[in-house]
Amino acid sequence: MRVFQLHPDLTEPADMVRGLRYRPDGQVFCAFVGEMQAARGVYWWDLRRDRLDNVLEFEGEEREQYPDPAVSTDLEMVARAVVDDIGERVELIDTWAQPYREMDLRWEGPRDDLVPEYDPGDAAIPLPVSCVAFGPDGETLYAGLWPGAVPFHWLSGGT
Repeated sequence: MRVFQLHPDLTEPADMVRGLRYRPDGQVFCAFVGEMQAARGVYWWDLRRDRLDNVLEFEGEEREQYPDPAVSTDLEMVARAVVDDIGERVELIDTWAQPYREMDLRWEGPRDDLVPEYDPGDAAIPLPVSCVAFGPDGETLYAGLWPGAVPFHWLSGGT
């Protein structure tokens, strides 16, 4: 049995592996690492070279993350639901671009749909994001929203 150990300098004592995902060719896997409450980062391991290949650490105390991030089938894109000072959003990160390319996605709904006591004329508010997933084609990103909506976003300009 082979054991892959993340370098102690890259992790905290309380860190645990929260999830794993393999690339379809089986040559690379990524691990979601973090504490009980949230993943702190994603670590890619190259099995051919037997080495850590890439690290994406989530930074910023103003961001609270609850569901684990989603990783595209080719392991190149990471999407995660975060809360910041503006509200909830999905952060989409191209991990192989140097520097990383990021895009924020927000879905908004009228306040009266979410909180009945608000007037319909009130401004829209960001909808809470409960989970994110990439479609099997690698071209679509889905987000689970409250109350029960699952919108999608085309990553490559599709319709």
